[in-house]
Amino acid sequence: MFVAPQVVSTYVALSQFSQNMGDRDKWLQCEQMAIQKSSLCWFSREGLLATAQLMQALAYTKLCLGHLDFSIKLGFQAHEICRHLKKPALENLVLSVLFRSAFLKKKFDLCVHVLESQWALISQGRDVLGLACFYSACLDLLLYGKGLLCRPFGECLHFIQHCEHSCILNSQSNVMLGVHSSLAMWFAQDSQWNLFEHHFSKARQLVKRTNASLFGSHGFVRFLECHVLVLQKMPEGVFMHTPPETRSQTLKDLTEWLMSRRIRMKKKLKTVYVKENHLKGPWFSCCI
Repeated sequence: MFVAPQVVSTYVALSQFSQNMGDRDKWLQCEQMAIQKSSLCWFSREGLLATAQLMQALAYTKLCLGHLDFSIKLGFQAHEICRHLKKPALENLVLSVLFRSAFLKKKFDLCVHVLESQWALISQGRDVLGLACFYSACLDLLLYGKGLLCRPFGECLHFIQHCEHSCILNSQSNVMLGVHSSLAMWFAQDSQWNLFEHHFSKARQLVKRTNASLFGSHGFVRFLECHVLVLQKMPEGVFMHTPPETRSQTLKDLTEWLMSRRIRMKKKLKTVYVKENHLKGPWFSCCI
């Protein structure tokens, strides 16, 4: 019996939400149901798209669990389907997850390959958010990639300075937290403490508006790196505008970030609960 692609997409969405809520049993149950239903999906363009979305979601899940090799394998499979279907938005998302898995695995040559594919995908368009995510990844490679680079630092900085006040990026606190924290770390390497303070201050203004998404979590980790650096350098008197940092302040920022994540997820739970109950009508029941 064939099932509609929307069934697979629904299970994928519920699995991702359950993962974010920390409901491991339901997360894995919905993930398994999505995999089972995908094998019964109509062999069509819509069916292939649902399969690509499932593989992308699984790649993200395995990334979060630390199963990086499996995440990379799934990412490549999803990427091939996206290229076949000519779905640039989904392909860009797949490449973002693939880069993060390769980066954490320290496969920096693969990171360069992924970024080159991403650049070919977005460089000709006007996707400001896609470019911001791309340059954020380039900054990671510049900071920790042992000399490898995809785009030079000057180009990354020019893009951020030119576009950071756009309406699109103003609404993307998760991405911009990572960008400004990475820029701060870059300037710290050259002991340009005024520029470090400038970008660290911007990151601090963004941190309360972020969540625990892929980019939000990455940005907050970079922000904590800046915090640690401030704690280390504060006794040397290198900062002109940054107030004295304490370990308790760092802990406070971390606690506030985790609490804001819980509040946002509770609000989201109410919305999804209504939608899920709505889906448990005749159509949803016959698909289980």
